[in-house]
Amino acid sequence: MKHEISRMRELGTRVTSAPSPEERIHAIQDVVIRRSYAKIDDCMMDLYSANAIITVYKALSAENRAKFIAMPAPKMARLAFQILK
Repeated sequence: MKHEISRMRELGTRVTSAPSPEERIHAIQDVVIRRSYAKIDDCMMDLYSANAIITVYKALSAENRAKFIAMPAPKMARLAFQILK
């Protein structure tokens, strides 16, 4: 998370601007680790959605992981919930 830009809003919401796919997935993993929520890619990412994304991410092959993390966070969440159904 070297280049990740993060700041706190008044009510404690972390706002994360992740310029690369690797930093985006690290920001989502951070939501799971902190058991909180953050705004990633202009989308509120809660613990439930972040956990679904990380579960699917860990189960994918290396080739599919690269395709998965290239998606914006809202699309990753929709796809993760479809896969986990």
